[in-house]
Amino acid sequence: MEDLSEDEFDDYDGKNADSQFDLTYKAIVIGESQVGKTALVKRYKNPNSKLPNLLPTIGIDFRAVDKVIDGLKIRVQLWDTAGQERFRTMTKSFFRGARGVLLLYDVTERKSFLRVEEWVRNIKDFDLDKEEVFLIGNKIDLDFREITYEEGKSLANQYGFKYFETSALTGENVESTIDKLVYNMKDSSNPFQKGNICVVNGQEWEQVSSKDVRNDTVRLNHHKQQQQKHNQKTGGGSCGCG
Repeated sequence: MEDLSEDEFDDYDGKNADSQFDLTYKAIVIGESQVGKTALVKRYKNPNSKLPNLLPTIGIDFRAVDKVIDGLKIRVQLWDTAGQERFRTMTKSFFRGARGVLLLYDVTERKSFLRVEEWVRNIKDFDLDKEEVFLIGNKIDLDFREITYEEGKSLANQYGFKYFETSALTGENVESTIDKLVYNMKDSSNPFQKGNICVVNGQEWEQVSSKDVRNDTVRLNHHKQQQQKHNQKTGGGSCGCG
């Protein structure tokens, strides 16, 4: 687990992009404290490991998980955010650059379910694509629950989100759910959608609106333009944003 300051976050993708990966995507994990966000991330990273006793996240933690999907080597950066109110402002700052969102609540605690609306407002503030937001009811391994599957599904439908239920403790549905998010991030990447960032073969590409584009190109900043010119001369490098 790696702790990063906000300043370090702003340039994290650029500094740490690895050329061995075809694509790198950032996904954030949000929700109230104690709903199982850290456990979910740990379970996805190490499906067969025993989960230790976990303390509440302070600020934000980071894990990278590497996947091969449709022949592409993809690095998924999972940003595990603090759910406590005092960290809420900090959490919002880490929404920038996210291509996917996992919004968790605890199926045994109605309060965490009712607070979903507040987290949705944060998501909308950053114009994140609804197709890349998953609402997840966690802790389905417990016998008692306050939120039925139908309630969770109905709320997800209300916001246009996809709905899943998981158990971070047993691992039920964890890998398949987050893998589905990765597929969605890959398939929905649009090189003509303004403001999105993807990392292709170790290079950061800025996606822009179609009216800003000429000849179906993707705008790069200055030093990335130099890299593109070099790749064109040597016959290497291509944009696989989607």
